[in-house]
Amino acid sequence: MFCAHWVFGSRIVRAFAAFALGLGAIIAGSSLASADSSVGGAITTDTVWGPAGSPYIVTSDICVYGTDGPDHVTTLTIEPGVIVEFQSNRCMRIANGDIPGELVAKGTANAPITFTGLDTQPGSWKGIFFDPAASDGSIIDYGIIRYGGRNSNANIYLSNASPTVSNTTIQYSDYSGVLCSGTDSRPIIVCNQITENRYGIYTQGGAEPFVRYNTIVKNSEYALYNASAEPTINAERNWWGSAAGPNTSGSGLNKIGGDVDFDPWLTAQPVCPIPEWPAFALIVLGIVFGALPAFAKRRARPFTR
Repeated sequence: MFCAHWVFGSRIVRAFAAFALGLGAIIAGSSLASADSSVGGAITTDTVWGPAGSPYIVTSDICVYGTDGPDHVTTLTIEPGVIVEFQSNRCMRIANGDIPGELVAKGTANAPITFTGLDTQPGSWKGIFFDPAASDGSIIDYGIIRYGGRNSNANIYLSNASPTVSNTTIQYSDYSGVLCSGTDSRPIIVCNQITENRYGIYTQGGAEPFVRYNTIVKNSEYALYNASAEPTINAERNWWGSAAGPNTSGSGLNKIGGDVDFDPWLTAQPVCPIPEWPAFALIVLGIVFGALPAFAKRRARPFTR
């Protein structure tokens, strides 16, 4: 896969104000209000996207990969409040073949990071792909991800990859909100709003996500579907939109399909973040599920889509 890196076309929007003072003297000024940045191609050195360049308009597929920095993993860091808008049929890919890459997108409750399509329709863009060499230290926290899933993809597509996804709204995918594929897909998926997709979470190929304290509702096909004969997906303590738990009847919204352990479930929407989960507990979960520690830089076989 060939990727070229370029950024161009920053547009400055200037606001002008004028007022009269004394005998009618006029003072006029201008100030930087916002800018946008067109981005695409390969990101092979550690890179930060901050609010000054937002929104970032993705005009060709983004590929984050390389061995830059002290950890020898090229990282794209996205700061709170940044908006990333994808042109039609575009995607962001973390890692490339057996070359590692990392995404660190940590927003805040008041300044989430938004990934969306320029066309605000389901399937406008493909999604964020974490390939096998993606660092397990990758994280999306306090994000909003909407309108992906083009060509049966997902807002977040994990191919033998195990990032952490937390406190994020995952919505309006034309296919899956989150798709986990392969036995090395063991992500931690906690405290998210996964709503109004075709499939909320879809697992295949022996993937084993850890799914806790999420709100998974109003997904038209299945809230969670496990297409693998094994393992059983651990999806206890989630809110399925009803105090009676998820729908197991095979019809309607909020259905569960395949081998999924959803009992016990929450009887009300969770309050996140979970205060009783200190950082060390998440690290333990990461060790157990192979899904969190930043020092575990995956070097698995390439995945071809």
